[in-house]
Amino acid sequence: MLSRILETSVDREDKIYRWGGEEFLLFLPHSPIGRALILAEGIRQAVSEYQTLSVTVSIGVAEHHDGRNG
Repeated sequence: MLSRILETSVDREDKIYRWGGEEFLLFLPHSPIGRALILAEGIRQAVSEYQTLSVTVSIGVAEHHDGRNG
């Protein structure tokens, strides 16, 4: 269920990784932070509307700037 939601939410150049048993990581290489936040909210809403199981998600967003430490 979650993998299907993720696959239909991201663009072709974005990458989806399974990180551990229940965690997923999305790599959005050409996306500004605003798009990542909108995408995260869309995923959260899609999961909350899923009727078969009661599932919640916890989502964090971070960005990386080339050439900058920290």
